[in-house]
Amino acid sequence: MYEAMNYETLLERMLARVEGLDTSEGSVVMTALAPAAALLAQAYMDLDTAINLSFADTADGEYLERRAKELGIARSPATKAVCIASFLDSAGLAAGVDIGSRWNGGEVNYRVIEAVSGGYRVECETAGTVGNGTGPLSPVDYAPGVASAAITAVESAGKDVESDEDLRKRYFDRLTAFPFAGNYTAYREMCEAQKGVTGCRLETPNTANGAVNIFLIGENYLPAGSGVVSAVQDVFTDNRNGLGLAPVGHLVTVAAAGSLEVALSAALTLEADADETAVKAAAQAAYENYLLELRQDWSERAAVVRVAQVTLKLLQVPGVTDVSDVKLNNGTVNITLDNHTVPVTGGVSFV
Repeated sequence: MYEAMNYETLLERMLARVEGLDTSEGSVVMTALAPAAALLAQAYMDLDTAINLSFADTADGEYLERRAKELGIARSPATKAVCIASFLDSAGLAAGVDIGSRWNGGEVNYRVIEAVSGGYRVECETAGTVGNGTGPLSPVDYAPGVASAAITAVESAGKDVESDEDLRKRYFDRLTAFPFAGNYTAYREMCEAQKGVTGCRLETPNTANGAVNIFLIGENYLPAGSGVVSAVQDVFTDNRNGLGLAPVGHLVTVAAAGSLEVALSAALTLEADADETAVKAAAQAAYENYLLELRQDWSERAAVVRVAQVTLKLLQVPGVTDVSDVKLNNGTVNITLDNHTVPVTGGVSFV
């Protein structure tokens, strides 16, 4: 707003108001006014920043949080991943470990919280997506009788603290689609506020009055795990009495979203000096990222895996000069998924 009020402009306007005195560069008048012009320019910059921080479309950090709180919206905090781990002795049999014992998984540590069927439930000590993964564990504390340990599954994915852009989107979504009395927006907000949920879609079958089916995705925007589904079902309840989050008369059934493997084959023409192995690996990553983008957008619209988009993503890979014969699940047409299914990577082959 105040871009024009810079040091040069302000100094020029100040000098123009001085009459009958030397205002050339190096003069006493200019030397006296220059510091004031610099301070005024900084004041205009600060004023411009203050104005930007006052409106939701340009605010960030704590100022965006303060605007969001006016609508009762708080930034979602980071959450910790909860995983299933197995502990084996030297004979390959299940070994017992102490509740509260700590184990290192590379970048982060995990703490054993309880025994479950097939192993132990462990919680990452660091909040965020950094704890979402499987792999070997090494003991932080002394663990007699344990020869090997590993995380075998992510039960409830950790989330990073909500970004400014995601918070801003929720703010404007609230302004344009107010959640009320079990409408679509209310259900979606309640679902996505639950731990381990990264997206949801709702379906109301025509055959049952008051029935609401909710489909969830979780870690990496893949179908939610059974633990997440059970937890969300519990908070809604599976009857019509209104004792959970669901309004009176609504019969809510929660399930994981379905998944469909989408295989890709294509012919790539590479630059003469390109590393074929590296380029093909990058091309596969580009395809996987495209499917991830579709899953991230799944809550807004059903996924359509498009041949043209896949071709474009492959053409953007460094080292690729041309792409031809693109097939999805051995066909040359787009693949349209139903409302409660997300695409996942199937077999990928490049020639």
